[in-house]
Amino acid sequence: MEYFTKQLWQQLNSDRAAERAAAQRQWEEHWQKYQTYLASLAPHLSAALQQFLLQCGDFHDAVFSEISFLQGDSGRLCKIVLSLASGKAELRFQDVQKLDLSLESFQAAVAGQLSWGYCELKRIARHRFRISIICDMQNEIMVEFGRLQFRMLP
Repeated sequence: MEYFTKQLWQQLNSDRAAERAAAQRQWEEHWQKYQTYLASLAPHLSAALQQFLLQCGDFHDAVFSEISFLQGDSGRLCKIVLSLASGKAELRFQDVQKLDLSLESFQAAVAGQLSWGYCELKRIARHRFRISIICDMQNEIMVEFGRLQFRMLP
């Protein structure tokens, strides 16, 4: 992740007030830069990606209830289902070229469940994107994909 790193998130939760304050300033600076980057991507984003970006701020602390990987006629698919306070969200990453699950520790996980922290979307080529998701300040999921289907479930 380029803008929102595990280290910066950990510093935001530091016991030391000065470290927290410095991290907060850095976080706000990175937030502004990321918003500028996302605005530059707007012409290249599908309606589903735009909808996802509008709602992904609500995913903070959402619990991963399903992560599945499928090989189908249309290529590789990664499906993620998140449990939110308002229901469930389903993300279907299609045409997956790369998937990285860096699950190092569940020490910071609440009740041993993997939860969504923050994410970044990056355009890596024409019609190709990478999403990086920091989970529980220690773990990270990265998916390189071509298309995204996104929907809220009841």
